[in-house]
Amino acid sequence: TSFEAKRYYGGKTNSKLKTWRINMTSHKTFDGVKIPNKSNVSWKLKEGDFNWLNLEIIKLEKYNSEKNIIID
Repeated sequence: TSFEAKRYYGGKTNSKLKTWRINMTSHKTFDGVKIPNKSNVSWKLKEGDFNWLNLEIIKLEKYNSEKNIIID
C-alpha cells in the first residue's frame, strides 16, 4: 500500500512542489485491529529518490480509554 502527494520540498520561500511518497511495507495487529506498522517516506527528485523517513510502530495504546482522560 502506498500514496503520493505534492508537497513543498526545501522549507524555503522558493521551494518547489515535489512528489512525496509513503510506502507501507508491513502490517501488524494491535488489539484486534490490523494497521500498517512499518513504512518509509521518500521524495521523488530528478536526482533520484531521497529516503526521508523509516518508521516502525511497535506499540499502540488506546487513545480514548479511561486512563488517558484527564479532567481538571
